[in-house]
Amino acid sequence: MHIYPHEGAGMKKRENTCKFVMENGKSCKCYPIKDDPDEMCYFHSSKTKKQLALTSQRGGLVLKSDIRKDIELASPADIMTLLSRVINAVKAGKLDPRLANSVFCGANVSLKAIELFKMGKNWMRSQNS
Repeated sequence: MHIYPHEGAGMKKRENTCKFVMENGKSCKCYPIKDDPDEMCYFHSSKTKKQLALTSQRGGLVLKSDIRKDIELASPADIMTLLSRVINAVKAGKLDPRLANSVFCGANVSLKAIELFKMGKNWMRSQNS
């Protein structure tokens, strides 16, 4: 079973990947940071080591980050606002990408719950008519 799309039959291997090689001899599959002299990704670049350690140490959040503000997730627009903040925080190095992934999963569940709630309301209206 292939985890990465480029490993399947007939698929081209990604040429522009991080140059880091792990202890087991496998190469990192992430894309390198733009303008990184060593062509390394966020996790392996010498430019982001201190930043990565700081964000991981604090649970992924820099204390003054905008992402710490609570956001009500009552509509798809609210979730889009959250996703925008998370993406910008990751780009700025204020949020660990692993924590961002958890937020994305939670946002997906919230979107589904909103959808189911609306379907239930519509069904109740149709039963009362």
